[in-house]
Amino acid sequence: LNYMKTTKITFLALLLLFGGVQSLCAQGRQEDGLPDRNKQLCTTHEAMEVYYEANPQAKAEHEALEKFTQQYAQAHPVTDNLGKPTAAKYRIPVVFHVYGGATHTFWGKTVTKAIVVGALADLNKDFQGLNDDYGTVNSTFASVKSTLDISFEFALKKPDGTATDGIDWKTTTGAGYGNGSGYDSKIAADAWDNTKYMNIYIVADLYNDGQSTNSGVCWYPDVSMTTAKTARLVYNGQYLGNNTTKEFRSVFTHEVGHFLNLAHTFDTGCSGTGDGVSDTPLHNSTSLGCPTSQTSKTPTSDCGNWQVNAENYMDYNGAFDCQKM
Repeated sequence: LNYMKTTKITFLALLLLFGGVQSLCAQGRQEDGLPDRNKQLCTTHEAMEVYYEANPQAKAEHEALEKFTQQYAQAHPVTDNLGKPTAAKYRIPVVFHVYGGATHTFWGKTVTKAIVVGALADLNKDFQGLNDDYGTVNSTFASVKSTLDISFEFALKKPDGTATDGIDWKTTTGAGYGNGSGYDSKIAADAWDNTKYMNIYIVADLYNDGQSTNSGVCWYPDVSMTTAKTARLVYNGQYLGNNTTKEFRSVFTHEVGHFLNLAHTFDTGCSGTGDGVSDTPLHNSTSLGCPTSQTSKTPTSDCGNWQVNAENYMDYNGAFDCQKM
């Protein structure tokens, strides 16, 4: 892949570049609108270990990808006129499969075309540093913040070549599509070509367990999932775009980050590489809050660092109103 400013690539190339293993993690919110700390906790690491045990080729694929990513970044530095690293211009075609029955209602909230359009617009702002609080990032991390020159765009053609607005309205519920298995045949039947589209499934009941407060779940797409047509992001329609608060909308950005192989900032605790990016300080668990001063975190509880990057979209702070970068 090259860094031409207007490069347009097939989604298979993106999956091979960003591919990896399943990420079984979701954020939740209580019905009264306040953060649910219990549902905020993520068992990704444990789920990964189970998945690796059953799919050793996925672990090898992920490790090879991480090695390639680090080597490629070092060998192909790209900077803007200020000397800061920049990313290539990638345009990713997206299809929203919207379920929720005939009225597309999710726990009392209706998903309309305007809601979907607004959600995609917010996503692009977050990735491109156009969110209105990007300029207020904590001074500790202001010098290392950067944007991703990625544009998520509604698909203009269906797999059969006919025109579309990128929204696929379904009259079924899609309940259970957030599960790791058991629904694969249904998901694959609804999917648009995984090598050409990012498939987003908007449902109400992610795990078909009657729980309303699970907001979203995503997988790191790998070759086997792409082949099986099950690579996807599954999201609760009541938390999409203007159906929820301004800050909690960024949970959607968090899940899309996983689709592009971005890890939680806290995934490996104090003994590993964190999110795999050297300018993110190690910390041992999700912040679940927005520390603002150098002494608001203690070194002993956060891997010897006085402060963690709690404003990072890949931490777990969408329910605490502090995600910015």
